[in-house]
Amino acid sequence: METSFTLASVAEAKQARGEPQAEQSLANAEIGYATLVRFLSDPKHAKHIPEQETMELKAGVERLRARLDSLAGRRKLSRTERAAAGESDLIALKSAGTVLIGLLGRSKRFR
Repeated sequence: METSFTLASVAEAKQARGEPQAEQSLANAEIGYATLVRFLSDPKHAKHIPEQETMELKAGVERLRARLDSLAGRRKLSRTERAAAGESDLIALKSAGTVLIGLLGRSKRFR
C-alpha cells in the first residue's frame, strides 16, 4: 500500500511539473490499488488477516482510492469515466469487506 501512495505522490509531482510520465506513475499506483483489493477479496488470503489489520487495510485502501481519484480528476477524466471507475471500486471494496467479515466471523481465532 505504501508503494502505491508513493507512486501517487510521484504522479502528483510530475503532474505539477506538466510531465507526461505522470500518467505512468498514476497507472502503476492504480495497479497497486487493484492488487490490494484483489488480495482482500480472496478468501484464501483474507482468512489469515486479523480483524484489526483488516480494518486498517480497508481504511488505507479507501484513502488510496480517494487519493487516486483526486489525481485522476486533475487529468480531466470525463464524468462517465470517473463514475464507472468509482462504482466498480466500491463494488470490489464492499465484496472484500463482506468476504473478510464473513471469514473472520466464522474463525474460532477471532471469537
